[in-house]
Amino acid sequence: MFERPYYLFLLLLLPVLWPWLRGRGPRVCLAFKCAVFAMLVMALADPRVPWPRSRLSVTVVVDVSASMPAGALEQAEGMVRDLAGSSSEAEFRLVTFADYARLQGVPRRRELVSLGPREPDSGEGAGMATDLEKALELALSTFPAGGARRILLISDGNETRGHALSAAVRARERGVRIYTVGAGGAARLPLRLESVAVPQQVFSGERFAVSLALEAPRSPRAPPARIALLCQGKQIGSALVQLHGGSNQVDVDARITGSGVSLLEARILAGGEERTLFSQAITVRRPRVLYVSGGPEPPRYLPETLKRAQIDVELARVFPAPAPPERWDAVILDNYPDHVLPAAEHQALEKYVSVGGGLVFIAGQANSRLAEQPREGLEKLLPVRADPDPAPQESTAVVLVLDKSASMDGAKMAMTREAGRAAIALLRPTDKVGVIAFDSAFRWVVPMSPAGDMARISQLIESIVADGGTSIYPALEAGFQAIRQESAGRKHIILMTDGWSTPGEFGPLAQQAAREHVTISTLGVGQEVNRQLLETLAREARGKSYFVEQAERIPQIISNEVRQLSVSSIKERPFYARRARPVEFTDGVDFEHAPRLLGFVKARPRPGSETILKADSGEPLLVRWQYGLGRVTAFLSDARNRWAAEWLRWEGYGALWPQIIRDVCHRSRTVRAGVRPGEREGEAVVYYDVVADAAFASAWPEHPRVAVAAAGEPDSGEQPRSVKVEETAPGHYEARIPAGERGLYRILLGSGEMRLPEAGFYYESEELSDRDVNTALLKEISRLTGGRYRPSMEQLLDPEGSEVRERRALWPYLLALALLLNLLELAWRKGFLARLRPAAAVPEPARNAA
Repeated sequence: MFERPYYLFLLLLLPVLWPWLRGRGPRVCLAFKCAVFAMLVMALADPRVPWPRSRLSVTVVVDVSASMPAGALEQAEGMVRDLAGSSSEAEFRLVTFADYARLQGVPRRRELVSLGPREPDSGEGAGMATDLEKALELALSTFPAGGARRILLISDGNETRGHALSAAVRARERGVRIYTVGAGGAARLPLRLESVAVPQQVFSGERFAVSLALEAPRSPRAPPARIALLCQGKQIGSALVQLHGGSNQVDVDARITGSGVSLLEARILAGGEERTLFSQAITVRRPRVLYVSGGPEPPRYLPETLKRAQIDVELARVFPAPAPPERWDAVILDNYPDHVLPAAEHQALEKYVSVGGGLVFIAGQANSRLAEQPREGLEKLLPVRADPDPAPQESTAVVLVLDKSASMDGAKMAMTREAGRAAIALLRPTDKVGVIAFDSAFRWVVPMSPAGDMARISQLIESIVADGGTSIYPALEAGFQAIRQESAGRKHIILMTDGWSTPGEFGPLAQQAAREHVTISTLGVGQEVNRQLLETLAREARGKSYFVEQAERIPQIISNEVRQLSVSSIKERPFYARRARPVEFTDGVDFEHAPRLLGFVKARPRPGSETILKADSGEPLLVRWQYGLGRVTAFLSDARNRWAAEWLRWEGYGALWPQIIRDVCHRSRTVRAGVRPGEREGEAVVYYDVVADAAFASAWPEHPRVAVAAAGEPDSGEQPRSVKVEETAPGHYEARIPAGERGLYRILLGSGEMRLPEAGFYYESEELSDRDVNTALLKEISRLTGGRYRPSMEQLLDPEGSEVRERRALWPYLLALALLLNLLELAWRKGFLARLRPAAAVPEPARNAA
């Protein structure tokens, strides 16, 4: 049979070619050429002949639904490996299914065979249905035409969707045999899952809790049970419990690393029986952190440590105001603020934390000035307050260098005079003070002298009048030369200006001041100031820089600067950190062998806070508390190469800080969510227990409501139903969900700013009911299609009926023959074949004549 017989008409050219080629060579060569032409024409016509061969195709269909225990899946995977490792030349494919089916190839190497994970779907949860019909239909579509075609079905036979016998009839009509193996079957554990509270989203690496409510029958000898949480088949948490008759509340802690959507399963093992309680998708994502740093040097060590721990870090120099609270899961203030915060930034920080944000305050040289009486937003957020030492015995020397240029006239000059008087009032009689006023030139308003004569000094300061230009350097240099001669224990210069100055050698002056232990702080008033000059000058002279637009704030800033000279909160001495109380985020951190810290800020814990770490001398080191819906943690040493220089090389540094960050990111500690059965049949009660302090009341809505979203219909487009939440006891809120509702529940607010935990209610799934293997259905499927129940390997791979007659193409052979004939013609024409003929015999007379 020819596939393209019309090419055979080319053979009619042979009678034409023969006369044309005649006389151009020996007739033998002409015959060879014609034969080559005929072979090529027949090859183009594509002749085919029937050819017998053996074809065996086997598709293994494995049930991976929730009713299949781990042992049954291991057994099924072992059977697939035996098939892959067999010497049979059969074609193998694999279909895994639950409520949907998935096709995959079978590698020929045993060790590469895997059923793969039970993947989450969009319905009630991964594997919460068994559709045999859909799986068999997919398997039928995998077979080629002809040969022996067989399906090996491994399942418990308990279908919850579709009709497997209908698929079996279609398989029989197509000549496909189905072999079946019964496996699994739900364990007979007399338990009922009443409800489960599990977060729908967690942070990578954080610890979270899954709360289960189990109904157990009354039994005098109830065996202990082990409940395990698995993520993608890997155990992430477990708990041993002793169940008693009635309702049992079980909490299991777990932790997931990585990111993305994963499958979370809960299994219970008791009395040698195992059962899957529930499975659902859970989203794991990396925490997002805003890292605000202060001081002269940018942070290096802690941001890199957090990034290695799968925490996304965004660096900033200030906290943005206003800021969307949902943008970051936590904010880190490292050696910040290093200047006076504007009111808008105080308010933005307080709002961010009160609605659920996390805050970590890390102390340092620049932000060591804590408030003794918290009034501003950030001050109220911190779980610590200032606890300075008594004033030192040695004297203090202060020089005020005040701008009195014409631009300072009016309110600015009045506030400057008031600030000078307030600063002098804070000094002791044994302290020294000097006041320099400058414009384009400078003069000593108050020469360096004891601060005892308050009336005279105040009168001199009152004589300052605004006039002239601005030249800072001569006045600052004069103040430095005067104060460096003093024998005081502390020497400090405060420079205040509202404009740009003529050039001067500010850098060398600041460096010399730092070498001689003279600190310089700068205060810029208004918008037309040289911020870069003032910041650099203060940084290099180990002081602080301030920038204000309102003149009314000048006295407060200068007074605080002078007050800090008489008392100090910074303690620079080596010490060891000691655990004050065990908490989750310090688990696994060995403080007994931790290196030393070299300094800290002395502070006092505020009422309602908890001290986690202390210095070996008893001062608090790590303190946290709840503020509104958020959590604030204060670390009173630093995380840089100054006080924590030895900690940077400690392995606990890389473990402790990511856990601190995840701890403040966790918002469900303020409100604990749960679900319990209601009084009516099928009714559920979602409850929220508030465990926050009084600050929480300002963030909790006046009339909260619960949104009920059907878990089985995420893409239905329907809006969640809203159910009223009522306070049934102080701090205890409940919402009653009618019978038949199933899904996730969360507190709804109009603004959407509060981030509260979600809870889910699950009715007993048909997939997880206690049922034996349905051998009757599996045997009937095999009987209908001519297969066997529990076949041996030999029976499954029996070549009976595998012979097929294929139409094999002959054109490759014809081309090879044409090539051979062409070579023979060439050899004949060149005389190579003539040499192979025997030599001709010599006639007898010729020999006699010779």
